[in-house]
Amino acid sequence: MRIIHLRSSEFFGGPERAILGQCRAMTECRFVCASFVQGHASSDFLNRAKAAGIETATIRERFTGDWKTVAQLRQLINRHRAQLLVCHDYKANFFGEFAVRATSARRLAHFRGETREDVRVRLYNWIHKMMLRRTDLVLTVSNKTAAILSTMGVPENNIRVVFNAIEDEKLVDPGFDRKPPQNRPMQIVAAGRLSHEKGYDVLLEALPKLSSNRAYVLDIYGHGPEQGRLQEQIRRHRLTDRVRLAGFVDDILPVLRQADLMVLPSRSEGMPNILLEAWSQKLGSVCTSVGGVPEMITDGVHGLLAPPADSAALAAQLSRALEHPEEVLAWGAAGYQRVREMYTYRAQARLLTEIYERAVKAK
Repeated sequence: MRIIHLRSSEFFGGPERAILGQCRAMTECRFVCASFVQGHASSDFLNRAKAAGIETATIRERFTGDWKTVAQLRQLINRHRAQLLVCHDYKANFFGEFAVRATSARRLAHFRGETREDVRVRLYNWIHKMMLRRTDLVLTVSNKTAAILSTMGVPENNIRVVFNAIEDEKLVDPGFDRKPPQNRPMQIVAAGRLSHEKGYDVLLEALPKLSSNRAYVLDIYGHGPEQGRLQEQIRRHRLTDRVRLAGFVDDILPVLRQADLMVLPSRSEGMPNILLEAWSQKLGSVCTSVGGVPEMITDGVHGLLAPPADSAALAAQLSRALEHPEEVLAWGAAGYQRVREMYTYRAQARLLTEIYERAVKAK
């Protein structure tokens, strides 16, 4: 099969990692990774894809919404005789709708959830909803996001759930043995874009409410529009000696390997890759019950769950983890086993191959 992945990407994050992981795992398919790029700028996503040995294509645009990108996309489809155009965001889906016309390709969409940061983002969400209704097949990452698609008006027969995955080589050796922290603060880590939907402000509100007196330090990795507000919140709560905005790191796995606990305080998620990455390092976690997280975690078995945007509830779960580090070790071990059984790219590739083959035959 010949497949083009189209993503409007300004940085390299979870969705981009998922695309490249799929391309590397499905060796029987021929993939091209394409992205919109303004002017003479470069794309981190395309650079990473090229470094991984995946063919790439740059869709040059003079400005956001440049209609000439449709012709470029159509030429790309025809040049590679692509059978499927898989679109990964509202922009890709919008222009992909027109690009596949008069070609032999079929358009598929990928939906990972949505955010509601401001009026502009809500407008984009509305456009995307209209496009998803017109898409014959929509792939999504959890049963929760599948339910969201249904409320948008996407027919259930047009929705397929394909869980996120992680590369086998990222998993620590089964013999890797974690030890509970002794005579030192517990090292807590959080990672993701510093934006409203990630809930870091809720996490910072939770810390002064902890009932545990156990010492801890928290490193938050990432960058984004909320950085200034979060720094001010850290100062206001007098947390500067315990909390650090550690910036963006390209490879979070070494950080997770050295940590004692991962916290995910999000207001919304699709299926968070950071949880799979934590489990790949046998790291236990405390997470909010958003998106596909409750489908991944059995509360008290693979980690702890708290309702979103509830700082008191999050504080209670964090306090339990601080007071019982031996439970955190058990959660990490259970998560590690879950990843090995369910969330590898080999397992995902089998499902996607069946979905893609059916889509090509339906065309």
